[in-house]
Amino acid sequence: MKVCITGAAGGLGEALVRLHLMQGDTVFALYRRGKGALGALEASYPQRLTTAACDIADTAETERACAVLRGQTDRLDVLYNCAGISPAEHRVPLEKTDFDACLAIFNCNALGALRVVKGCLPLLGPGSAVINVSSEAGSIGQCARAGEYGYCMSKAALNMATRLLANEAAKRGAGAAAVHPGWMHTPMGGPEAPVAPEDAARGIAALALEVKTGARTGLFFDYQGNPLPW
Repeated sequence: MKVCITGAAGGLGEALVRLHLMQGDTVFALYRRGKGALGALEASYPQRLTTAACDIADTAETERACAVLRGQTDRLDVLYNCAGISPAEHRVPLEKTDFDACLAIFNCNALGALRVVKGCLPLLGPGSAVINVSSEAGSIGQCARAGEYGYCMSKAALNMATRLLANEAAKRGAGAAAVHPGWMHTPMGGPEAPVAPEDAARGIAALALEVKTGARTGLFFDYQGNPLPW
């Protein structure tokens, strides 16, 4: 398979890169700033791993990265949109909310994923899947949080984008789904988080295969395949 992974320099993105390389797949890894472990992986898999800097909050930079990708392949089997931000200083109630900061979060988490999909559209055809890494924070149906307006609203917007993408992708024979990766043990999730990125990656990669067949397109579920309310 040929897969593209955003946010690939750490956390879930890096775990998905490693998983797909071990499975023998060709991986296009997009990272924002600093390759991290990707540099060593490039040395180990020079024929199957291509990396490119891509800040998905920047339209011009995303277009450049996607142009490089389109120049190297004519198809993607899976596009994983893992890149996203959740600044700790913005996990505050309304009276302390910085709306300009909320715009930056929305720009990255919701519009950023769409920028990448738009740039990769020529590569998405029958049997392709777009996997948007969302969060239970974006579920309106089971919302229990107070505050965190920028992050929660951005993930709810990403969920709507996923439904729209699923409708549009169906015309190409492709699928799209939103996945909550669990509370992961990453710099964003913190040291108390119970889910290892490697476990989330295995679950999400398995679900991607189902989305590729059209069996679970247009849905929102967790990394174990349990459906979540929109």
